[in-house]
Amino acid sequence: MLDKARLAMTEVVQDILSSSIRTPNSTLKNINLNQVNQVIHQIERFMEQADLSRKKYKLPELKSDIKEAVELGNMKLARRTLAIALNTIEKSSSGMAGRRKRSIKDDIKNFLWDLGKKTLSKMFALPGVAIDMMGRMYEEISKHLVTMDKARLAMIEVVQDIISSTIRNSKSILKNINLNQVNQVIHQIERFMEQADLSRKKYKLPELKSDIKDAVKLGNIKFARRTLAIALNTIEKNNSKPAGRRRRSIKQDVKTFLENIRKYLGETMYSKLFALDGGKTLIFAIDITGSMNDVIEAAKAIATEISTSKRRAPPSSYILSWFSDPQDLGGAIKKKKDQVGEFVNKIGNLVARGGGDCPEYALEGMFQAIQANPEYGSPLFVFTDAPSKKDTVENVEMLLCLAEEYGITINFFTQEECQNPPGSTFESYKKLASKSGGSYLPIEDTELKRLANFTDAELGTPATVKCGGTISKKRKKRSTVDEILIPLDDTISQLVISATTEKNANGISLHTPSGVAWTEGMNRFPNVAIYIVDSPMVGNWKFRVPVDAGKYQYTVKVSSTENINFNHGYMKNVNKKILELKSPIAGEPAQVYLTISGEKQIQNNSIRMDIVDIYGKVLIPDIKPVRLNGKSGLRYTLIFDPPSDQFKILIKGRTSKNKVFQRISQRASQVKPLVLKEFYNSGRYAIKQGGSAFIMLYLFNGMGTDQVFRTSFKDNLGYKVSLLGRKRTTVRAKSKTFLRVAVRYGGGKRGRVGQNENVIILVQGSHGASATEVVSFMIKK
Repeated sequence: MLDKARLAMTEVVQDILSSSIRTPNSTLKNINLNQVNQVIHQIERFMEQADLSRKKYKLPELKSDIKEAVELGNMKLARRTLAIALNTIEKSSSGMAGRRKRSIKDDIKNFLWDLGKKTLSKMFALPGVAIDMMGRMYEEISKHLVTMDKARLAMIEVVQDIISSTIRNSKSILKNINLNQVNQVIHQIERFMEQADLSRKKYKLPELKSDIKDAVKLGNIKFARRTLAIALNTIEKNNSKPAGRRRRSIKQDVKTFLENIRKYLGETMYSKLFALDGGKTLIFAIDITGSMNDVIEAAKAIATEISTSKRRAPPSSYILSWFSDPQDLGGAIKKKKDQVGEFVNKIGNLVARGGGDCPEYALEGMFQAIQANPEYGSPLFVFTDAPSKKDTVENVEMLLCLAEEYGITINFFTQEECQNPPGSTFESYKKLASKSGGSYLPIEDTELKRLANFTDAELGTPATVKCGGTISKKRKKRSTVDEILIPLDDTISQLVISATTEKNANGISLHTPSGVAWTEGMNRFPNVAIYIVDSPMVGNWKFRVPVDAGKYQYTVKVSSTENINFNHGYMKNVNKKILELKSPIAGEPAQVYLTISGEKQIQNNSIRMDIVDIYGKVLIPDIKPVRLNGKSGLRYTLIFDPPSDQFKILIKGRTSKNKVFQRISQRASQVKPLVLKEFYNSGRYAIKQGGSAFIMLYLFNGMGTDQVFRTSFKDNLGYKVSLLGRKRTTVRAKSKTFLRVAVRYGGGKRGRVGQNENVIILVQGSHGASATEVVSFMIKK
């Protein structure tokens, strides 16, 4: 009932706003969407209260009372009375006998329109409130997600069939299925489906099936999943046209295609497509300059311990990148699951040498680690004692873009010893860790071996419950300790807390809901505290940081058999196509959709959302999102005015056992004046050795002024990447343009068949604004 009432209210608000756009003298020109959402949430709360009453009311009287309250300026009473009226409509409609039940949503809309625009404008805070497309946008997003829902259900059913057969078959190779990793893979495929939907090209399913098999054989699972997404989108497009008299079932056709792929590939290769064969990629990037001998030994010890750990599935692959000064001493290797011995031996055979001046080529080491094609969502661990060379804003943004494409979190184990020349800092590392959802841990090299359990926990696909701190702002002088409440629900099997302090971390403590100080699984270092708690008690834990620790930053992550977690994206309608953007565009409402995993463990009607800053402060509280596509609780959407600074989305609610839960987005978002979005790829994300490909992208300018921009590129194979047309182009204010980019072989490395050519595109505007996008190609014969 509440969802129908909300949709009716948002559609009426939308109609008022649309008419105001067409009316030059309308007063409704500066709408605060957050205020509108809060008003609707307030009315919904009143509706829940009204539902408890057994009194019967007459709609004409309620209508009169609403108008009178609005005229008197008592908006609270008007909204409460409206809630009673909406509840009365619901009861009247559900109680009809004989004739068919009327549409509750239509009855609500009719009642609202009878109140008149003037009354509605005041009641929904529209006079003081930037014009939106709320009702229509909800409908458009809902339609856009229908196909993905059917494909998702088909993928899940096939995976469940495999899991069931694994349980029955004692000889099956699939003994360590990680449901959280499977959910991440399905999310990656859904992202690729959204991208595929933008293309007008037509593909043949037999060719796509063959390409999937070739890619899996070559070890390029990312390309295989992208091709699968194109195939699923092709099935949807084929079925959107009537076949004979009736349309076929998209879900059934997707399931049939997936089963055919399974038979075509065989169990071993098919398991790689959905990450059914175990965990993530363990990625190390190690500084091998002269001072790093102890660190190399520690990294070897950590890798050895993880490879023999029985806590979870072993990594599905291993990547080692090493960097030094000069740059040509670096390199990278990738090893399969059964080659872990070679991975460990390679770490042990690294020789610490070189160096001289302090900054090293750490960023290049991270680039080459990610370009080795890790499993989606894997953690990268960087071992170094020196800042990075060439850590310009542009290079950091490009690295973050590449990390986001692969879902990588970047974690730093650093000693902060080398700060020569003066002025060199570790700030770029802290930015990379914070923006990717990783950790920055300053720890002495002799203590690094103690981080094996922390490293292992990061491989377990954790979800973030809370993060924050006091970085870059002063602590309250009167407070002797900051007490941070951590709500843990009944679905959690492991809790991991990491904190970094400006001064001494020894005074940090963790307390159970019953008040007992917890020490098991605790690791303290001079400026770092780590807690790993298995099977934690349900309730509010307390994490205490004393004032003498100085500024601090903390992250709380949890994991379980199947995490309650979520992914989100920002949507924009362009030419009747829904685009998923990485960031909201400046000057526009943020139109967000969320996909929740572990949704069967949640009471769907309990979901609420907060917009918080990166320190955990609530900026916009208690937004109730609209649930999309039925009762599954899988998809939600909301529209709000985003803050100008970095922010995160926090979801909260109750589990099926009525316990409070919350989760927060791993990466921070920020409004961008310039946003890039690829929408066309001539080679279907493949490029022949020594060949060429062509890309087209949208460039959105959200600023109120025209922007002159320039474009630069970075790739890993040395192909010639160029912008077609003028090198400097103007984008008009509040508008978009197209970029045409050519990728051609220019001599040098042709690339190994199956290898990725990652092209990173950076656009910089005339007022300091920038945007990045990465496009990956698989090298083929």
